[in-house]
Amino acid sequence: MTKVAVNKASCYDPKKLADIISEALSEVGLFLPSDARILVKPNIVSQNFPVQCTTTHPSVIDALCMLLSDNRCSIIIGESSAFYQGGYTQRGFRTSGIADVARKYSAELVAFEEDGGVLVDNPKGVVLKQILMSKRVQEADYIISAGKLKTHSFAGMSATVKNIFGLIPGGTKYEYHFTSGYSRELFAEKIADLYALVRPDLYVLDAVRGLEGPGPAATGRPKDTGIVMVSDNGYALDYLAARMIGVDPAGYEILQAGIKRRFLPDPQQIVMTGDFDTLPSVPYKLPKKSEIRPREKVLLYQAVAVYPLAKKGKCTCCGICALRCPLQAIRIDGGAEIDLDACLKCYHCYYLCPEKAIVLKGLSRFNMAGRFFRRLLRI
Repeated sequence: MTKVAVNKASCYDPKKLADIISEALSEVGLFLPSDARILVKPNIVSQNFPVQCTTTHPSVIDALCMLLSDNRCSIIIGESSAFYQGGYTQRGFRTSGIADVARKYSAELVAFEEDGGVLVDNPKGVVLKQILMSKRVQEADYIISAGKLKTHSFAGMSATVKNIFGLIPGGTKYEYHFTSGYSRELFAEKIADLYALVRPDLYVLDAVRGLEGPGPAATGRPKDTGIVMVSDNGYALDYLAARMIGVDPAGYEILQAGIKRRFLPDPQQIVMTGDFDTLPSVPYKLPKKSEIRPREKVLLYQAVAVYPLAKKGKCTCCGICALRCPLQAIRIDGGAEIDLDACLKCYHCYYLCPEKAIVLKGLSRFNMAGRFFRRLLRI
């Protein structure tokens, strides 16, 4: 029996949200740990602001930190945002308001692309037999996926399960979209591969105000929804969230991959608790799904993807990048040489280099223009 708490939440008041989440935990029979290392994974898709409703609201993260602090937990807030531009995830922490929350609770704020990843064998993987992910996953005692309810032009919907894809650092997320093929069904299997390997302990969905239309970035529109959802099963939570906003679970590939692998054995056995006798209906305007094209013809990929390039004139051959590359894709031969066929573009070498001899270069002439317009239009 899988329980999901669906509770009313009319505003972004941290204390009220903490009370709502605490009550929801009790309703589904869950308890936050004490004296533990907690990794909280919000959704920070880009350098957006809370009012744009693309990121997990800072008040939801504040509420979680409030409860965890009461339990004397050590808190890490970690993310690697989707779109590269100057400042990247660190600036996203600031614009989203989550950096302020981290300071308030003395939480460690970690941008996964700067922190470094580990390549982990995934024996239960169907597509991804190995996964490059944040090393903080292995170091944490307890993981919380704190997602944002949004429509998604490629996946259909983004909630708590898809949110864990951000545990993969930097541009590796883009590369994994195309690994072993590019389709919605394959992408759903890759999400399920990551879920099988990581399996967060708690899922909290910020649906106080969601995002509808052509999401998941600020091209979508904010949608008052007035809901917070809590469960220890991300697929069960997302199943109810999909039904609530009008996404057909049968056509939502991410859910179907989880059901097929029995992460959600029987959706009919989900027990809903909380403030409603029946699941509320809050219809969202759904996006037109993006076309499936080869990598070289996916304009978004061409516009946002960047790769590391070593400038030998600045390289001092210290070897730090080669030593710490999780894929062993760098060798030193009169300067750093990066094997782009082996590289998964996690960007760690870029942040490591003490001489700034590694730069991130766009794949196409649209890249710099894309960054400029994203910053200008705040998308």
